[in-house]
Amino acid sequence: MRIIFDALMPVSYGQFYVNSDDDFLDLPAAFAGQENGLCGAAVAGGLFLITATHTGHVWLRIELLEAEPAPAEPGWEEVVEAPFVPTGDGVWLQSWGGDDDWELDLGGHAAYRVRYCATDMARCREAERTSYDQPARDRYLMQFWPVGDEAPRPDAVLRQTSAQAAYWHGFAREQPAPAAEQRADLA
Repeated sequence: MRIIFDALMPVSYGQFYVNSDDDFLDLPAAFAGQENGLCGAAVAGGLFLITATHTGHVWLRIELLEAEPAPAEPGWEEVVEAPFVPTGDGVWLQSWGGDDDWELDLGGHAAYRVRYCATDMARCREAERTSYDQPARDRYLMQFWPVGDEAPRPDAVLRQTSAQAAYWHGFAREQPAPAAEQRADLA
């Protein structure tokens, strides 16, 4: 396991991104046809990540693993998985609007599975933070691992405990599925 990011991540509008393309990620398109509403992976080359914090910083750790990890520890209250297929030469972690970005060295594989875990979403949502001056409350973990020639698995909700996550899962399930040639898990 290699840690490739472990720091405060600035978020606005409760979102940040992982992108391998210059295109802006559209919220409905990123979640089109998905079960989970926290890690939008329906558009090849990008991930649209949802947080409970509207505006401010969240703790984010990103790990690159050699193989699929064991089930997430119980402390992670929300856990989802999705496929990720980079479409460009590099992969970047980006804040809203692309104001800040960090290159992520994922090792150059053709396809990955990503697990996105969250904790304290409910408690953070109750506090309704809207300032970068307030301390981070919710925490997030992203784990990437290469899938090789394995057939892509669709996204999945592995654990859900908060009303905030339930809301976003419901949003994703309401988005129409993209045409087969546009689906990221078939790219």
